[in-house]
Amino acid sequence: AVRDLISISKDVAKTEKKLGKDPESMSSEELEELIAKVEKQMRAAAAELNFEMAAELRDRMIELKKNLDDATSGGTKGYRAPRYGAGGKRLRKRDGR
Repeated sequence: AVRDLISISKDVAKTEKKLGKDPESMSSEELEELIAKVEKQMRAAAAELNFEMAAELRDRMIELKKNLDDATSGGTKGYRAPRYGAGGKRLRKRDGR
């Protein structure tokens, strides 16, 4: 299980390194591709009952989605990225928005 955890972490790092950029400087297409890969790895970790790694990958995916939101909104001042829950689903505010 620990070996799987390490290999999944290395895979995410390799993907980012292969793209040659940090997430903040990636295009929206590159971010979407990376998010899909991280989500796939997260689901694989959860299927293997490696919930700690799945949670780490979920958190990483949330960060990437925030970067994607910033990239698509043009980094508008005062913009607040939507919040995401487990599985990358967008959370609603209590008043239903």
